Amino acid sequence: MVDNQPKLIVFITGAFISSICWTEWKTFFEDNGYDCFAPAWPHKDATAEVLRNRPTNDPVALNTLSSLIEYYTSILNTLPAKPILIGHSIGGLIVQLLLQKDMAIAGVAIHSFPPKV
Repeated sequence: MVDNQPKLIVFITGAFISSICWTEWKTFFEDNGYDCFAPAWPHKDATAEVLRNRPTNDPVALNTLSSLIEYYTSILNTLPAKPILIGHSIGGLIVQLLLQKDMAIAGVAIHSFPPKV
């Protein structure tokens, strides 16, 4: 049986690190035939040093869980097939919520942020 599904992975970062943290993960999976994407959060597309030195009223603080779900949904809708999602911390919670929306074929939540009860 031949699987013709594209091998896609989307990495979703947590709140306190940048998407650059996925670089070694991306390299590993790309070396094993996957197309990988690690989009930065809105307003969070800078190095850790730049992000640390931004003022406390930086627009990154405007990101909400709802807006992040919408943001990643819009990214996933542009892909040729449903990806595997891998997320850390609040990124893990986002993975779970996107799976509930049937936006991926599988998901991995690493040290997932717990949902509000």
